Amino acid sequence: MDIDKSHHKGPDADALIHLSAMQEHDLPTLYEWFSDADEWNLWTNIRRPMSIEEFGRGITQQMQGSSIMIARDSASQTPLGFLQLYDMALRDGVASFLIYLSRDRRSLGYGILATVEFLAYAFKAYPIRKVYADAFEFNKHSVALLLTGGFREVGRLRKHIWWADRYWDQIKYVLLREDLEALHNRFLGYWGTPNRNMPEGFGRREAQRLMVALVTAIFRNGPQERQRLDPGTETHTEDCSHSRCKDIGDFSDMISASRESYAVEEGYPGFAEWTYDRWREYLVPVGHLLHTTRNDDGTLLAALACRDEIYKGEPATRIWSWASSPSLSSEERDRAEMSVVLECAAQAIERGRSKLFVYVQKNTSRADRASRVLGDSPEVLPFAGTMVITSDLPNFVKRARGRLGIETVQR
Repeated sequence: MDIDKSHHKGPDADALIHLSAMQEHDLPTLYEWFSDADEWNLWTNIRRPMSIEEFGRGITQQMQGSSIMIARDSASQTPLGFLQLYDMALRDGVASFLIYLSRDRRSLGYGILATVEFLAYAFKAYPIRKVYADAFEFNKHSVALLLTGGFREVGRLRKHIWWADRYWDQIKYVLLREDLEALHNRFLGYWGTPNRNMPEGFGRREAQRLMVALVTAIFRNGPQERQRLDPGTETHTEDCSHSRCKDIGDFSDMISASRESYAVEEGYPGFAEWTYDRWREYLVPVGHLLHTTRNDDGTLLAALACRDEIYKGEPATRIWSWASSPSLSSEERDRAEMSVVLECAAQAIERGRSKLFVYVQKNTSRADRASRVLGDSPEVLPFAGTMVITSDLPNFVKRARGRLGIETVQR
């Protein structure tokens, strides 16, 4: 088989998964995936089995006019999925997209991670402005993946395909270039791309791990999935001063103890099932700055973790995690959260940042509180009920100091 190697990226040690060109030795795995009679109905209306030779010839033929990549586990190099860009009409700037994910990696966040990585590459490599994808109505995994991945439904072929006991719709979805950019920034951030200067210790692998955690929190995978989430990988932990370790521990304690209410507040159902250790990994990732405020007896009132990124071309600071004690009144929580945001904002200005931004889920108390504290209206994004709230840093600092009745930033 003549394999196109023009897209080969090679193993990426600093990643949870990576994409590379299909190789000769991948063929048996792909054949096993695509010749499984229990899976045919998910991706094709063909019901006739193929030999491996016929399958190989078909793949080779497809590669002449399409872009095919394999998603691999970076630690083991094991294939996790097959991704294809086909029906490419570059003059019109359109193409179609297909993904197949191995059974043991479904509903764990790997599908959306591979989709975002692949389409980010595709939009850089080709002058396309939108990508189409099809899913059969009964294929709930594919429908959920596409909607999470920023695709929007644009049409249906009613009662188009027969399976089991009736006819089902074939649904057409579309993803625009600007929607993919927003999705990539939401889940992977500026630091999720390779060849960027990243905070010390925070690399592409960590960005991907956090994305998988977020996606599974949105779509609620229980604790039984935990051991399958990051197979063969280790979370990088940092050495920290006694005060920072205490702050991280108290922040994790505060959230873990009220995780059910926090899950509702944030709009991430899966948060309710996370363990203390997982909260500690998630709330303050390596390389993030941590800001806290406490009362006179040392009790933690609010905490915020942030990192510097680029937002719409401007140097910005992103609020990663943010919470206050649920024992406080609504007014007290607003004040405590504004205090830590103010400290974050003032220091961000010193680092040359001009914007502050945070992602929230719409119709949540977190979205309401973030709008009140930051004083800005959210922008609705085209995926997973997500909104982003941005604030001009100098204006926010001036406004926050006035509301808190202080002249200088307290550190």
